[in-house]
Amino acid sequence: MSNLQGHFSGEGEIPDWLTDLLVSSDSDSVTQIFDDAALSRKLGEDVSLLRQSTGKNITVFAPEVGLSRGHLSKLENGRGNPTISTWGAIAKAGGKTLQISYIDQDEKDNARLTSIFHDADVSETLGSAVSQLRQSTGKSITAIAPEVGLSRGHLSKLENGHGNATINTLAAIAQKAGKTIEVTFVDQEPDVL
Repeated sequence: MSNLQGHFSGEGEIPDWLTDLLVSSDSDSVTQIFDDAALSRKLGEDVSLLRQSTGKNITVFAPEVGLSRGHLSKLENGRGNPTISTWGAIAKAGGKTLQISYIDQDEKDNARLTSIFHDADVSETLGSAVSQLRQSTGKSITAIAPEVGLSRGHLSKLENGHGNATINTLAAIAQKAGKTIEVTFVDQEPDVL
């Protein structure tokens, strides 16, 4: 099971001079750009490992998830920002289920809200999570939508289970709620007869 968090670790860490600049910066957007890049890179690595664990090459695996070979290659190389339903399709093709946990930044060991995305309920599960995260900020849809780069209408549709979002958009909403996200591909639950 892979455990992905939107931060740098190991090779390719942010240099100290850049970390100091980001910490001293008043701009959340500068930090978010680097967080998004790190998250995309870690998710790409995980997708590559998941695909390789199936024994399939990109040419065979890509159509199973509804992507072109080039698009899947870009994702595996940390370039791209597909929707949560696309990540769910990738998980399914690899024999896994997409799970996203939202962890309180102050209480990493305790407080955790987890969404498990099954095929049929991606929009509904996403809507519930987005609604809970937004409500925990104490802000209205109108107030928080521009802070996370969405229109009021788009955020409203997401909360009502009628839309899709990217992992980076979900991470931005979670950040406003004081949470980080952890993305994992977990073993699929057995079908209940």
